[in-house]
Amino acid sequence: MDSDKIKKEALSDSSKFLLKLGEMAAENPSLFQPVVEIVRVGLSILEKPCESYNSADPARHHKMFETAANLFTGLNSALSSRSFRSIPEDIASLQSLAGAIYEWALVFYENHFINTGEVMKDKHILLEVCLQLAKLFQSFSLVQELADIMATTPGFITRITMLWIHSIWNGLGIHIYYQPTVISLSSHRHRIQQCLDCNIPDDIIKTCCSIILTQKWTFSSSELYPMDGPIGFVVSIAGFSDKFRHALVAKHAASWLCRQLSIVISKKKDNIDRDPLRSVELILTGLSRFGLEGPHCIVDMIDSDIISLLLDCALIPGPRCKKESVRLLELIAKFLLYRPIIPRVVRCLRGLDIESQAPDLVRDALVALKEVALLREKKIDWKNGHKLFCKMISRRLLDGFPPLLNERDRHFIYYIVEQDVRDNEEMIEMLKAEYKGPGVPFVEIDYDVVPRTIVIKTSEEFRDRELPEDHIEHVNDAQSGKIVVGFQAYHTTEELFHAIVTYPFNWLTIF
Repeated sequence: MDSDKIKKEALSDSSKFLLKLGEMAAENPSLFQPVVEIVRVGLSILEKPCESYNSADPARHHKMFETAANLFTGLNSALSSRSFRSIPEDIASLQSLAGAIYEWALVFYENHFINTGEVMKDKHILLEVCLQLAKLFQSFSLVQELADIMATTPGFITRITMLWIHSIWNGLGIHIYYQPTVISLSSHRHRIQQCLDCNIPDDIIKTCCSIILTQKWTFSSSELYPMDGPIGFVVSIAGFSDKFRHALVAKHAASWLCRQLSIVISKKKDNIDRDPLRSVELILTGLSRFGLEGPHCIVDMIDSDIISLLLDCALIPGPRCKKESVRLLELIAKFLLYRPIIPRVVRCLRGLDIESQAPDLVRDALVALKEVALLREKKIDWKNGHKLFCKMISRRLLDGFPPLLNERDRHFIYYIVEQDVRDNEEMIEMLKAEYKGPGVPFVEIDYDVVPRTIVIKTSEEFRDRELPEDHIEHVNDAQSGKIVVGFQAYHTTEELFHAIVTYPFNWLTIF
């Protein structure tokens, strides 16, 4: 059958013949515009997915979804082998079509996935439509003009982001197609974060994180751009959502990323993966994000041999790779204030032959880290520093705190407070749930008594302790369900060291 006859049949049916025409368009560029036009016509006469299923006419319902699947499959076939991103005429025609596709997809997602409570896995045709839409959006997300239409379509970011997470939770296997679309919308980070942190229940968050970090993956970074796979999920979600990042930290995602980095580097050494640069850069970005969660993440990384891995990263060409490596080493250096980290860093560095490496930014950062670590290790007061500061906070020793707390002293206090909150998080959440007072509940840890106490107080009792703008920010945090912690300790001079901070602590602002 020649192409003209196929076009005629496709226009009359806009379904099965379009599949054949789409395959032909992948090889014959002149057929691309007819495919777009047929999809436009087909979509204009296609019913929108109705909210209620008509049991009296199930065949009609099934036919509508079958036609939709064929329309999107045909367009995907036409896009599969084309460099349409570089052809203005093709982009213009897709721009005029994209809005209608997005609107139809929103109704489809709303009525058959988002609000049904459970994806209808037994409805194969629904999943086929969903898969073809995901592949289509993956292609569209690579074109800025089409991605802009996505971002400005009301409700699109929320629906696509929730479906991305929903497909992971239900094991649909299509989230790798939605992920590039979500990431392309990252300039609207606040809206994605709002969606993930407010609309996704905690049990789904924990399940998704477990699936990503434990599921076996059959593809390698050489077959797919790493943003499509589990590494991309972990890194992107750590930047999009506080709740997901905290859940990933609890699942030791930092050490998991270190293992992935080791795998990528070993493939490079064995010439299996000849272009690991994107994967390495992505992993280093993720490790920096997790490192800001606090000392426990840094310990996870060091125990996973991150320092020697960074030395290997120095051998991989690329300015961003070196920049991210140096950034991570500088972050580790800041956490040398903590006793559990110092011996780990010193032990790692002593086993590395840093001096023989060719001078560059990474080598210089490693040498600087080694010098600081060895200097810290030699200080006598580090041996019992943690215990000493616990006593100084909880028992008010005779000499108390120094009148001016230096950086190390202050960070020890933050570290101890963070450990206290983490160890008692379940009890704190229970106390918050029982809180009936005015305003919003803040948590106060009183180190002026032995043993120290943890109580819930009204936000108004903390108002005079901080600047108005800081107080408003903490009230907003508490209203969104976060733990806001206030603590204080008196000096012998009756001067007061106090702080109010949202848990988990943002170590970027503490630094």
